[in-house]
Amino acid sequence: MRIEPLHVHDDSVAMDVFALESAHKRHDLPEYAELFPEVAIARYRADMPGSDIERWGIRVDGELAGFAELTLPTIENLQNAHVEGFVHPSLRRRGIATALYAHCVSRAQAMGRTKLSSFIEAPAPDGVEHADGAGVLFLERAGLRRVLDEVRRRLDLGSLDTTALAKLRADAEAAAEGYRLVSWTGPAAGELAEGLAYLEGRLIQDAPTGELEWEPEKYDADRWRATEAMTAARLRTQHTTAALAPGGEVVAWTGLLVAARPRTDAYQITTIVDPAHRGRRLGTLVKLANLDHARAAEPELARVYTYNAADNTHMIAVNEAMGFKIAHLGVNFQGDIPK
Repeated sequence: MRIEPLHVHDDSVAMDVFALESAHKRHDLPEYAELFPEVAIARYRADMPGSDIERWGIRVDGELAGFAELTLPTIENLQNAHVEGFVHPSLRRRGIATALYAHCVSRAQAMGRTKLSSFIEAPAPDGVEHADGAGVLFLERAGLRRVLDEVRRRLDLGSLDTTALAKLRADAEAAAEGYRLVSWTGPAAGELAEGLAYLEGRLIQDAPTGELEWEPEKYDADRWRATEAMTAARLRTQHTTAALAPGGEVVAWTGLLVAARPRTDAYQITTIVDPAHRGRRLGTLVKLANLDHARAAEPELARVYTYNAADNTHMIAVNEAMGFKIAHLGVNFQGDIPK
């Protein structure tokens, strides 16, 4: 079984990965919006700042049958590596995933990494909060531990309770008296970048992370701008709302990403409030304001998705008050890499 490096700047290779990912998503996560090649390939080619990415594949009869992506952080988390991948539904249980996983472990080991993490998504039948199945069992048998469960929720914009949302926003505005909201699309204004970056750097230490061993990321304005450039290169539009304290500093922000195609689905990224300004319902306020902002800018928008740690009760309560319902589940794994 030959494992080959996959160079996604080669158009034919990128299309092979796209075809395989599409087959995987249709089979395992049918609720996902249809993938479009130009958007998927743009994502493959624009890596997250602060990471080196290796991509590996196995072919069967000339067709790409299995894919693995190994992420190696380069700024912080230098002991960590992260792997994700998928195998064509018709070619499973042939040892393809096992071979790719072993290869990525070997590569991480050669790079001096001592921890390996992975992430698996799974359907949520009837909204039941459990995740199992082949991917979960595979990682458990590989020796990784289940360290953090996440729940993905969906907000269907066609069935919004506008009366409830209006009351939720009015209550949040009353609690946040003295703060000012700013909303924008695309890159942030220059005076906001440093404050946004500071809060983004707090995310890992502030949000529930279970037993996942992952260091906070070192964010500054330059890294924030590099992330904005990556978002644009991936053909995604970011809609953002921030709350400013009376002195003008950024104390909360949230964002939604919408791909160039389809423009029907938005994906929640960070929602965070500075610890010194919590208790004023700023998280609720920026989420509601940003939803209004994104809907005004995106007339085709029909759904919003968000992920939360299963034990992040505060943010889950905010999302459920807005009308989010369970869509599917995510499971984070981590374990030691043998020396």
